[in-house]
Amino acid sequence: MSDLQPINDFDAYKHDWNKDSFTDSSNKDPNRFSFNYEKPGNFKNTFLNHFSNSNIIFTQSMTAICVVVFFITLIFPRISYYFAYNPVTVMVYPWTMITSAFIHYGFMHIIFNMITLYYIGAEIEKIIGSWRIAIIFLISTLGGSLFIGSGIFYNSAAFFVYTGGASSGIFGLFGTIYVLQKSKGISTTPMIVLIILNLSLGFLSPNISILGHLGGLVFGTLTAYLFSKY
Repeated sequence: MSDLQPINDFDAYKHDWNKDSFTDSSNKDPNRFSFNYEKPGNFKNTFLNHFSNSNIIFTQSMTAICVVVFFITLIFPRISYYFAYNPVTVMVYPWTMITSAFIHYGFMHIIFNMITLYYIGAEIEKIIGSWRIAIIFLISTLGGSLFIGSGIFYNSAAFFVYTGGASSGIFGLFGTIYVLQKSKGISTTPMIVLIILNLSLGFLSPNISILGHLGGLVFGTLTAYLFSKY
């Protein structure tokens, strides 16, 4: 990515699109809406550029906190019970509707979530800014918890399940990409396919919360849509 200033507005997607960049149609500042994509095959430089970019404060902070919390819970596993979400204990620990995003179970869980969060989150944050992506992520996480909580009305086993992971927030970011593409008139088919494929994983493993993913997607998409309008 280029070292340009972040685009802190959904309106960036209303500007002219060409193969390689966003371009401000006024041409007063041709670099303002420019995105220069690096050629594939240089993973090391791409990773370092992401890691050193000061315009993705939220994404970097969220990733770092999740990793630190994960290793803390490896040493003190009982801590997760006070931060993971459960429909029953939420009455005593209401903060778990948000803090559950920091809890991950197993190395594969944390690795896949953090890779997805870091690369998708970084690109979105450069477009809409740190405070917008933070709000979308947090509301998506809250939405995921609300959807999971609704599961107790048809599945009594939900009373005994503790849920954790950044997936609800990540699905909210998927919805944000959809809104950004839709507002620009870019084909949303690839994004829709990606969302469907990721949602379908919930049917392949009993350890994946479909409701959590769906709640994050719905709340994240609606929040991004509101940002795009107001």
